Amino acid sequence: MDGSTLTIVWYMSTIIIGVLFAFMSYKKRNKEVYYIDKKVMYISFIILWQLLAFAKCGTDNKSYKILFDNAKDLQFTLGYHQIELGFGLFNYLFRCITDNYYVYNATLAFIFLLLIYVTLYRLKDQVHFGWGILAVCSMFYLQFMNLKRIYLAAAIIFFAIPYLSKKKWGKYIACVIVASLIHTSAIIMVIPFGIQFVLKNRIKRYQMIVLFGLAFLGIYLFRNQLFSWKVSSRYTAYGVQEAQMGIAQFVYHFPIIWVLKNRSSKTRAELNIEQSCFTLALCSFVLSSMGYFVEMIGRASIYFVFAFAAIPKEVQFNWKNISSRISFGRQANKILMILLWGGYYALRLIVYCRSSLFSDGIMPYINIWGITF
Repeated sequence: MDGSTLTIVWYMSTIIIGVLFAFMSYKKRNKEVYYIDKKVMYISFIILWQLLAFAKCGTDNKSYKILFDNAKDLQFTLGYHQIELGFGLFNYLFRCITDNYYVYNATLAFIFLLLIYVTLYRLKDQVHFGWGILAVCSMFYLQFMNLKRIYLAAAIIFFAIPYLSKKKWGKYIACVIVASLIHTSAIIMVIPFGIQFVLKNRIKRYQMIVLFGLAFLGIYLFRNQLFSWKVSSRYTAYGVQEAQMGIAQFVYHFPIIWVLKNRSSKTRAELNIEQSCFTLALCSFVLSSMGYFVEMIGRASIYFVFAFAAIPKEVQFNWKNISSRISFGRQANKILMILLWGGYYALRLIVYCRSSLFSDGIMPYINIWGITF
């Protein structure tokens, strides 16, 4: 097999095995209570972590190494490269501990995955742990090898969303501030906070869809005026004046929004998560569509991945309650939903692999020992 084929096999086998162990770790103690076998979960974590930790590939990998090697020169890091204060200080402190870039890279990967695993573990009674890890791996995993900084910030936001759903505003805002100190674009996550704080579930979901639809229409009609400004000299290259709308975002978001609109969870905790997922999915659709005009804004859609990974079990696997006109047996319903959700996440992963593995510089995969897969 050539290098490209070996890389695909390596990526897919790592994801499949890591996800399988995540599914195996999630067990039911009784009808309502779930628990996670920590030993099996640790195996899943290590399998997924090692691919990221030992990677020596990615278009931006050399830039991260330069930043780390010069981390003690804060004027170079924060001034010349205009790196955010939080990430610059993190590099500085880590550089004071060790000058080994590979230890630093492995630590970043560890923190990134730890935030995700801890979040899904905390939500084990509302969210299926295995499906959550599958969703993360399909749209939020391989990309870390190239864009470490923004994905680390996104992992912090992922960790923060349960605070949003529980209306613990102070903790949520604190996490957003920390994430913004890693990557400025994370400040965009004040939007879902503002929506949930102001609306407080006082309007129906179809009304929210109408409001977001109007916002989307306004953005589309006035796109040239809205995106003629420059946010930062570092992001100037991302600005474009004209772009055509694509259907990909409709395909990605419609299933999630449709399911969340037509279902209501049984428990208050699930309902809170469900409402947050609904808000995040709508925000994600609008911002992802804006990415057709300004690439950097489109990248910010990764902050909303929680909506795709943490759909409550009661919503995710009860198709026949969505529409009384559709009747399936219990087992047929379960099999159908497994095929639909599995197919959806597989599609997201396949689309990424076909479109971005080469541009992200992670094809082929090269590890720290110089071995190419």
